[in-house]
Amino acid sequence: LFSLLFIPLSILLFNQATPAGFLANIVAIPALGFLVLPLTLLASFFAVLDFAALGWLFSVLDKITGWLIDYLQFLQTSVLPASSFADRPGILLASLAIAIFILLLPVNWRARVPAVVLLIVAFCWQPGGVPDNSFRMTVLDVGMGTAVAVETRHHTLIYDFGPGNADGFSAGDWVVRPYLHYRGIEKLDLMVISHVDSDHSGGFISFKDEIDTVALVSGTPQALAERFKLKNTVPDCHSYAPWRWDGVDFEFIASPLSSVSTSTNNQSCVLKVSAKHSVLLSGDIEAEQETSLVHRHASNLAADVLLAPHHGSLSSSTESFIDAVGAGLVIFTAGRNNRWGFPRPQVVARYQQTGSQIYRSDTDGAVTLLSTPGDLYVDHWRKAKRIWH
Repeated sequence: LFSLLFIPLSILLFNQATPAGFLANIVAIPALGFLVLPLTLLASFFAVLDFAALGWLFSVLDKITGWLIDYLQFLQTSVLPASSFADRPGILLASLAIAIFILLLPVNWRARVPAVVLLIVAFCWQPGGVPDNSFRMTVLDVGMGTAVAVETRHHTLIYDFGPGNADGFSAGDWVVRPYLHYRGIEKLDLMVISHVDSDHSGGFISFKDEIDTVALVSGTPQALAERFKLKNTVPDCHSYAPWRWDGVDFEFIASPLSSVSTSTNNQSCVLKVSAKHSVLLSGDIEAEQETSLVHRHASNLAADVLLAPHHGSLSSSTESFIDAVGAGLVIFTAGRNNRWGFPRPQVVARYQQTGSQIYRSDTDGAVTLLSTPGDLYVDHWRKAKRIWH
């Protein structure tokens, strides 16, 4: 019963519920309490008095525990171990809790009908989607690294997956996937890894198994394939053709330097997303690449929103690049109190001098933009729990 009562709380906190848990507990708890434990105590008694009876008891225990293990394995493979749910309003989760409570009460069927209706509504509810000719972009708070989700009405891409390390930490598991659950997104359409550096690609380890069904592109395809031992050929974003999803245009902007530079930072995929408003995602490009892009694509760099290059390091954000982009809103991705001091105050000041509004993932948490044919909406989670490292 507690498994059912905790479903609303689990959805509220984790955007997940475990239907198999109730089915497991309703069988396993009585079996352990009324069969396995008493027979085990009885076996310890017969161990002193009657070895023949002890053998029979152990054979019974073996069959019971075998059946129980088979049942639990069946639940694990045949019933969803954890179902994901999009974020739901608090009033809907409260209604779900009340409905479950009513169903557990000894009341007649007429009293149960409203509870069943509430259950159906709560489980079938979906958040409002992104309209046509609009996009939603969330710069996730992954600490010292970058991860961005871009959603249109029917499509989703992830630009970088944040950091990961040999100790098993992956921003893909801790931040990116929970965000997708929160948004009710079951499948990605494109994965973009700007370059192979671990603060951008480390979290991809959690999504590595999806490359057979989800397209992957990168600015450092060979290095990425070697690092993650990928069997599939990874397309180079610098030669990737522009495309359109649901009235939103996507284009990788490259220069000759993108393919010949020995710096993985300067090989970063620079992605422009355009509808009524535009966003430029710049990876870790540095001054040399910025200058090359300005000379080759000055008119195409203009954007309303800029994801600041290289987390706001002194090696990036040249004045010519800042002027060419002309962004009214600039977002820095950085870890709180990081050892490099990103974003550097001098760099932040350069953008502020042009009148740009500044957001930082280390102080503002995740930053979400919604571009519609009418307005550009901005929200952030200043009080959100962050990963600090």
